[in-house]
Amino acid sequence: MSEDEGERDIAVAVDGRWQKRGFFSKNGAVTVSNVDISKVNDIEMLSKHYVCPSKVNHLQNCKRNFEGYSGKMEVTGTLSIFRRSELKYNVRYTKLETGT
Repeated sequence: MSEDEGERDIAVAVDGRWQKRGFFSKNGAVTVSNVDISKVNDIEMLSKHYVCPSKVNHLQNCKRNFEGYSGKMEVTGTLSIFRRSELKYNVRYTKLETGT
């Protein structure tokens, strides 16, 4: 690994939030933050709720981007953020700290 690659490796903390308590929430968010400088690197918003004012424009206007039980939103959001980190930000999340 070169020196430049080492600077791309970031230790992060992951936190999931839901619109309401329990595993019945229709909306959630996942944040990934740099633990060294307390900066949010990325966020993923997830929704199980359809907001489709017109069935004609269903795909363009629909806000649903998650299927499954609400407890899985944090895992799904984390995977999405990690997968796009190198392409979007040229960083690798190498150490993970999670809230319990």
